[in-house]
Amino acid sequence: MFKNMKTAIVVGAGLSGLSCALELEKNGYQVQILEKEDHSGGRVHSDIIEGYILNRGFQVLQTGYPEAKKLLDYKKLELCNLDSEVWIMKNNKIKKLYDPIQNPFNLLKASFSNVGTFWDKLRLLKIRQSTVSRSTDTIFKDNEITSFEQLQNYGFSDSIINEFFKPLFGGAFLDNELNTTSRMLNFVYKIFSIAPVAIPKYGMKSIPEQLEAKLESKISFNTKVIKLDNKNVFLENETLSADVIVLAANHNSTKQLIPSIEEISWNSTSCYYFIADYPPFNSKVVLLNGNNQGKINNVFVPTNVSKDYSPNNKSIISVSTIGLNTNETEIRNELKNWFGNQTEDWKLLHVYHIEHALPRMSVPGISHSQYVNGIHMCGDYLTSSSINGSMYSGRITAKQIISN
Repeated sequence: MFKNMKTAIVVGAGLSGLSCALELEKNGYQVQILEKEDHSGGRVHSDIIEGYILNRGFQVLQTGYPEAKKLLDYKKLELCNLDSEVWIMKNNKIKKLYDPIQNPFNLLKASFSNVGTFWDKLRLLKIRQSTVSRSTDTIFKDNEITSFEQLQNYGFSDSIINEFFKPLFGGAFLDNELNTTSRMLNFVYKIFSIAPVAIPKYGMKSIPEQLEAKLESKISFNTKVIKLDNKNVFLENETLSADVIVLAANHNSTKQLIPSIEEISWNSTSCYYFIADYPPFNSKVVLLNGNNQGKINNVFVPTNVSKDYSPNNKSIISVSTIGLNTNETEIRNELKNWFGNQTEDWKLLHVYHIEHALPRMSVPGISHSQYVNGIHMCGDYLTSSSINGSMYSGRITAKQIISN
């Protein structure tokens, strides 16, 4: 490393580590980044299997995320937006809920939607106005109750909670019962309200790849850290030193290196990817399970949104669950009830079982230390379990280092 420059080693090249490294470099630090995997991005990644782009689990970018807007060049990501509406499968029939704000042409259809009651629709607009008018910082200082309790306090009917909120926000949090903190409910509702949901044209891995390309330093991949202290990082055959050590690994790896940190709980998911000659529907939407039963949480066709996910014009169908207690037979039986005999011709391409998908954000909220034994830590388990939370944690960790 260069003389007379402050130096830092960042362990972990997920979104938190990348965000932290970029902020440190911007402020004159010489940064070395170590990553045990062969790619950046952590859980935000895509694989190419038989030429198809498969995101690791159901992943989308909320383009309204404040941190993403600061760090990412959306134009270069070639974002492909989803439609501003939600489809709900209820008793093997599709119901639709439209967003008349992002798309004014939906105003009439939104008024006559058969999802929820008339009063539910007024409450949706009222909560939208309330959350959009408040800053993110203010939302995350609210008193906490569960998301389910918050929805009941807002006065929503049981029907819209079960048909819309549970599958939509339960899918976002991987939490069927909506025990997630109400802060996350209000934050995500705000983000849904202000900007479209999108996927990058060539997969979610484009997000960390763009951040990586902005770095002055190169990432050392396939590099496992054995132990560390406040000035040194010990590898199998080498010791590296720096003025500052940042541990930006996932929580499990972090706890192996610093056993004294608190335990956390995780929410899990499985994602089944099928290939079909034709999609079960043509719209750029997420189809939610509004039945309040069954294994499937949502069905999404990424090739409806970006044709480049497929090498041969066939459709990719993503089927996601909350939790890991699923198998192909159960999923296929449920899909057949939804879409009929066409599903018998769908080829199962790949399944992701992701045990540690999202840090659980129960009530009370996060109170973990971000600085232990002279080592700075960052990650979404310290802020909020989202792309925004990961980026924010990395940036504020760097800010704290710089201010000291």
